[in-house]
Amino acid sequence: MSLSSLDRAVLLILVWSLLLEILTLAYFIASSQIFRFEFGLTVFLVIITLPLIIFLVCKIAKANRPL
Repeated sequence: MSLSSLDRAVLLILVWSLLLEILTLAYFIASSQIFRFEFGLTVFLVIITLPLIIFLVCKIAKANRPL
């Protein structure tokens, strides 16, 4: 089985969002603005995005596993 287009699209969106969230976290840490609301929101988004990526990759790996 190959990767469905929906799985590929969702994975692409999640990976790009994780990349942007990491860059945003690096900016906040570098500018010493770690007590702002946006920093907390970005940390929350990373905590949500990372397990979703892991779940989707495991789902894809399970679907591609030979019988």
